Amino acid sequence: MLCAVLAVGACGGDDDDDGVDISFGDEPPALGDHWHAAFGVNVCGEWLANAPEFHNAADDLSLQAGVHSHGDGLVHIHPFVSGEAGANATMGKFFEYGGWSAGADSFEVWDGAVHQSGDLCDGQAAVVSWTLNGEAQDGDITAHRLADGDVIALALIPEGDEVGRPPSAADLDAPSDLAPATSAPD
Repeated sequence: MLCAVLAVGACGGDDDDDGVDISFGDEPPALGDHWHAAFGVNVCGEWLANAPEFHNAADDLSLQAGVHSHGDGLVHIHPFVSGEAGANATMGKFFEYGGWSAGADSFEVWDGAVHQSGDLCDGQAAVVSWTLNGEAQDGDITAHRLADGDVIALALIPEGDEVGRPPSAADLDAPSDLAPATSAPD
């Protein structure tokens, strides 16, 4: 009976309130799902180039990243292991695998600069902010759990300025890694 209790505990997810997710990826996005989210970074009113392409974790090149970039401005979400699925499929995982960092008041991405609240944009104090599907969000972007079709923008802009919509949002309808539909021959 002890063995059955341990097996149920291991498969049941996090029911002991310790904050550790021990699920096996059966919660969306599940192992085998293939989702996309648009993501862009706006620094002082200018969109950075898209995140560079990566398919492996920056700190462990032997680890195939199920949350990655094709360099097309989309976050590609197709979990390979439970640590990338369900509640673990976050912007934090994208940043971690890309070798970048972000928090509520600062971020460092592929441009190599540290951007933080208090920096100046054209002589005006700027703040770190982010939006999800056009709506301003509070807190740390890395905690955001990714969903298919998300449009996410991270910014360092003067307070009150609009973050804007990432240019890559237009590419959500035809992601680069999905083959276009072809018609059957007549």
